[in-house]
Amino acid sequence: MTRQQAASKSDPIVFVVTRRVRPGCEAQFEQWVSRIAAAEAVLPGFLGREDIPPQPDGQDTWTHVIRFASLEDQQSWFTADEYKQLIEEVRPLCTEVHRTNPITGFGSWFRTPDDPGHGAVPTWKQTMVVVLSLYPSIYLITWGFTSHVQWPFATKLLVSNIISVSFLSWVALPLVRRCIGWWMPRSEDRPMRV
Repeated sequence: MTRQQAASKSDPIVFVVTRRVRPGCEAQFEQWVSRIAAAEAVLPGFLGREDIPPQPDGQDTWTHVIRFASLEDQQSWFTADEYKQLIEEVRPLCTEVHRTNPITGFGSWFRTPDDPGHGAVPTWKQTMVVVLSLYPSIYLITWGFTSHVQWPFATKLLVSNIISVSFLSWVALPLVRRCIGWWMPRSEDRPMRV
C-alpha cells in the first residue's frame, strides 16, 4: 500500500445499505436496527447513522446511512465478531440487501485512490475545487437567468439548481480539474500552503 493510499484511509466516509424486509418480520427487524445502532454508537470513529424506514410513496426498503471517521474505523467494525453476528441475525429477516462502496467527500466527481496511478484527493481539496467551480456558475446563472425571468421563486430556484449542478458536473469541474489537477492528489512534496 502506498503512503497516499494509507493516508486516504483517514478521510471521513459514508456508506449506504438498503434492505427489503421480509413480510411479517418488521417488528423483529426494528429491534435488530436498535441493537446494531447501540453497538455502533460506542465504536471509536463512529460519527452517526440515519435509519430511514419504508415510505408510503412507494419506497419499500429500509435505508441506512452510516458514517465513520475513516475507512480504517469502518473496516475495523466490519471485521468484528459482534458485527458478523448481527449480520447473521438479520439475514433471515430480509429478502434483499444492497450496500454501496464507501463514499468520501464529493464521491464520484473525483478519482478514487483505487484508480491506478492516482493519489487520493483529500476532502478539503475536493471542497475547495467544488467551491471554485460552483461560485462562478451560481453567480452567472443568478445574474443572467433568475434576475431576468418572472417565474415563481420556487420554480426559478429549481431550474437554476438543475442548470448549476449540470454545468458543475459536465463543464466547470472537468475544466478546473484539467487546470489544477496537478494540485489535487495528496502528495508528500506538496505542502498545504501550495
